[in-house]
Amino acid sequence: MKKIIYVLPTSNGWAVKMDGVQNPISIHHKKEDAEERGIAEARMNECLLYIRDEKGKDVLKHDFSNMPAL
Repeated sequence: MKKIIYVLPTSNGWAVKMDGVQNPISIHHKKEDAEERGIAEARMNECLLYIRDEKGKDVLKHDFSNMPAL
């Protein structure tokens, strides 16, 4: 099963979170900053990235599991 990283809204801003891990990787004030960090983490971990909207609905999915290293 592929690992999943989420960018999702929280009461403190936008979180980047690994599926199955309680604490977020990072918290950001801006969604754009969280997306950048989420993309970097997903590339580094070669996993899926789900980006959610303000209501918590998945709006974008990227698969970095087969991406060549930069």
